[in-house]
Amino acid sequence: MLEYFRPPVEKIQIPFFEISDPAFFLLREDLNHPTVSGNKWWKLKLNLLAAIEENKSVVTFGGAFSNHIHATAHACKILGIQSYGIIRGERAATLSPTLIDAEQCGMKLQFISREIYQNRNNASFLNLIQNDFPSSLIIPEGGSNELAVQGCALWAQYILDSGFQFDHVVVATGTGSTLAGLIRGFEGRVKVTGIAVLKNGYFLNDVVKSFLETDPGNWEIQTGYHFGGYALRHEIVDALISGMLESQNIPLDFVYTGKMMAAVSDLARQGYFNNNSRVLLIHSGGLQGNRPVS
Repeated sequence: MLEYFRPPVEKIQIPFFEISDPAFFLLREDLNHPTVSGNKWWKLKLNLLAAIEENKSVVTFGGAFSNHIHATAHACKILGIQSYGIIRGERAATLSPTLIDAEQCGMKLQFISREIYQNRNNASFLNLIQNDFPSSLIIPEGGSNELAVQGCALWAQYILDSGFQFDHVVVATGTGSTLAGLIRGFEGRVKVTGIAVLKNGYFLNDVVKSFLETDPGNWEIQTGYHFGGYALRHEIVDALISGMLESQNIPLDFVYTGKMMAAVSDLARQGYFNNNSRVLLIHSGGLQGNRPVS
């Protein structure tokens, strides 16, 4: 299976905000693997084991800068699994760095219109994809399925077993499956907060609940920190990204972890975190998405 490098937990100071209580720590999960990093390692773990056990190739979905496409292509190359990527939109004259990497890893790309791509979760459309790739395991966009949730639940248990003491966990939230897995794995022992990175993220509450057979409670999703919408740049987020890099040599991405840090900064000012608490922020990777198209 994929090698896993145990990431450090670093005590951090949030830029432009002097505070010593509560204490903030960053789990550097971006360092858990050179190319299959962050939450992608955990979301893909059981999916790829299933593909190997069933002797199947992998088909999955994503956009031109998808962390999931990038991680899946690299993981499949390492494990000797043929991968196929169904990519949103027409093939551009110049591919994104993400898709260049994917092709170099042997992922075969198929571009479909944005209109057709909207059907990516429909059963009838997935049946057509399965017919086109009869010997493949289909992994949803973002790697978000039950196996991914199980993998992230294992991640939570791994964090608990590390012996590091904390009261509150915060993670950026896109599809909701990572958050659901962490909630499942922490079993209500610590409070878990997801920072929704897309606009109108209220639906994520239902997505998360759909993955929880038994809801342990002690979690919530903050939906007011999308900063304009998914993958959009914002000066507040950019300033925090620059501040973290310059002051503590910690890189963040503008889609996920930068928004999480900006949200934590604002929530701390509002007194959201209990005094004397130890807050663990999860660096979920995604740094490859910062690269511009050349």
